[in-house]
Amino acid sequence: MADNLIQIDIDDANLNRLLKELRKKGEDFSPVTKEIANYLYLISDETFDNESAFDGTPWDRLADSTVKAKGHDRKLYDDGDMRDSLSEDSDGGKAIVGLNVISDDGYPYAVVHQFGTDDERVPARPFLPFDEENQLYEGAKDEIIDLVRDFLEDI
Repeated sequence: MADNLIQIDIDDANLNRLLKELRKKGEDFSPVTKEIANYLYLISDETFDNESAFDGTPWDRLADSTVKAKGHDRKLYDDGDMRDSLSEDSDGGKAIVGLNVISDDGYPYAVVHQFGTDDERVPARPFLPFDEENQLYEGAKDEIIDLVRDFLEDI
């Protein structure tokens, strides 16, 4: 399972400066990391409805054989296990969003669908808000910075 963990660290001067201010004030980060985790959860969940990445790039269509086998053309949906496993967590130092679904034979659905396969049999259909270089999309990063900034203004 740990092999399927992807950690995204936001290396942004503005965010780092804001977080440094919070540390100086001795504040509990828990409220803002909870907000960030919830935001990441909501935008990730939304990708399933939109069938597109956070940046608006539509997911590749399903192969005709896949549509025939599934009986529908909904992308990243069979019986709902993958989307249903989407969860969020946080503590004073981190915000987490992820999926925890692996088939009985060890097939890591989430990783394969986020990045696709090397042989391109399964195209990437990113549902988490980061790109192929593991960089958070600009719009998501900007929103997180705004959440931290708002938190700072309220304390």
